[in-house]
Amino acid sequence: MYIAFYICDTKNQLVFQYLCDSIAPHFSKLLTRIHSLCPEVLDVETRGNVSKDLKIYRYFSATNNLNYYALTIVSRHHDLEPHHVLESIDTLLVEYFNKTNLTTTKIMNNYDRMTILFDLLIDGGIIDGNNFYMNKLRNQIPLKNDFSNFINDAAKSLQKGQAPSKTVDNEVVPWRSKEIKTVRNEIYVDVKETLYVTLIKSNRASHRLKLLNGYINGSVSVDSSIGGVPMLEVSFGGCDFKDIIPKFHDCVEVNEFLTNDGNIIKFIPPDGKFQLMEYSMALSSFNDNLISCNFTNGLGNSNDEFEITLNINKSNKVPKINNLQVCLNFENREGQSKVKILRNTHGRFEYGKNTWIFDSELLTGTLPVLRGCVEEETKNEEDGGIDGEGRRILSKLRPELRSVIMSFQYEGQLPSGTRVSSINIRNDSTSNPQRQQLFKGVKYVTKTSNYEIRG
Repeated sequence: MYIAFYICDTKNQLVFQYLCDSIAPHFSKLLTRIHSLCPEVLDVETRGNVSKDLKIYRYFSATNNLNYYALTIVSRHHDLEPHHVLESIDTLLVEYFNKTNLTTTKIMNNYDRMTILFDLLIDGGIIDGNNFYMNKLRNQIPLKNDFSNFINDAAKSLQKGQAPSKTVDNEVVPWRSKEIKTVRNEIYVDVKETLYVTLIKSNRASHRLKLLNGYINGSVSVDSSIGGVPMLEVSFGGCDFKDIIPKFHDCVEVNEFLTNDGNIIKFIPPDGKFQLMEYSMALSSFNDNLISCNFTNGLGNSNDEFEITLNINKSNKVPKINNLQVCLNFENREGQSKVKILRNTHGRFEYGKNTWIFDSELLTGTLPVLRGCVEEETKNEEDGGIDGEGRRILSKLRPELRSVIMSFQYEGQLPSGTRVSSINIRNDSTSNPQRQQLFKGVKYVTKTSNYEIRG
């Protein structure tokens, strides 16, 4: 059973709270309790006991930079359940406000709306799963320009001794109302993949890389504005979806997905933006045909120079790379590695962080090169050895470049090769004849989370 929900910023400053029970504490008092009993919950851990009978759960939204907390009565439910609830609430709020990111200002300016939302989602401390659908929430809590009318009508009805009028339940499926009318017949599909990969050189002198480990997290988001009750069919190609680990929206007909080996998804879409699918796939091999990176140590007369080469191939699908950075990691030694850049063809080098930073937009078809040297470091005398005549040896160190970590983002193609082959409506005979003029758009976005190359 849930006692309270809290939303805070990254510094744990309260933004919103919803107290389900009279015994629920204000967040300031709860925060003091957390600091004394389970301070790790505020940073590393995701749950902790604040008393014999109460447990606190935390979910951090990396997209919105918000901390979500749920205070529950200790019970036998699985610890993953509150985290799933908090994650679902975060996704639902983003979709409800129709924003890419949810800000603290947006929440505070809509405190009354947030309270009613939580009142619909939480019934006596129990999650009401029937209301976790956007069409129901938007029907019961109208858009902002109609919200004052909604409150005024309810107040007038109460003054007259009448019960407020209820919204007519005209839904065909829980996530979509029956009579949606729109002059726009549009559907946009965004496929995003985040790359996690670690490559290692076959040997120190080789430029060939082999995959140490890697996987891809992907998502398919849809923005639908179609009248009636359409049955959509999205076909995928370029990648075998049989081996992925998927997570679907309720609208997806899973049996159809399994029957078609995962290449076709059929669904009746909610109106507006929603997450159609999330998936993960393990990589057995990896060959990036767009961006490749390699580095070499031991160059120059003193063997203290290194060189990093990026090969960004020309692509008709990807015109530019966004926010490309290369972080240099040197061999761990005592003291600081003093790096001196000898040649840099693109971007700039930030010495404090040992990071090669490019312009926000870098055209494909370029060959950036960074060459530098590591200045010699000398150990303290007591750390050196003793020669044959009893004199101390001052040992000189040359820290070598051990790995580089790349981060970047681009649009136009995906590392898995996945693409949307077609988007069709399968019940045109019973729908609006103008449905033939359906406008379709597809966007592919790739970004890295951990792209490491080791020497």
